[in-house]
Amino acid sequence: ADRLAARLAAARDIAVIEGRSVSVNFVPSGYGFERRVEGAWQPLPGRPFEQRNWPGGVRFVSGDGQAAARILFDRVGTTATPQTLVLSGGDAREIVRVSAMGEVSRGQ
Repeated sequence: ADRLAARLAAARDIAVIEGRSVSVNFVPSGYGFERRVEGAWQPLPGRPFEQRNWPGGVRFVSGDGQAAARILFDRVGTTATPQTLVLSGGDAREIVRVSAMGEVSRGQ
């Protein structure tokens, strides 16, 4: 959850620095980052932003219970798609939140 929160914050920062939209897409198998370039979505370059699979035994659901979610950071770092992301595995449960203002936080 710590690494995910750090990557989300870094993606938000890239949206601001580059002045372009950055999206984070979550699916049951993992998550990945994209940025909008010349009207098309392209993978966000850099090792921290490579497509990632959830570790074995980790399950993802969005706060509304959906198995897929998308966070879209705009060029000022805010998002019209705030999310609560729930990661669980075994007896552990971690929550990562992204607010409408683009703030990333962790909780339980």
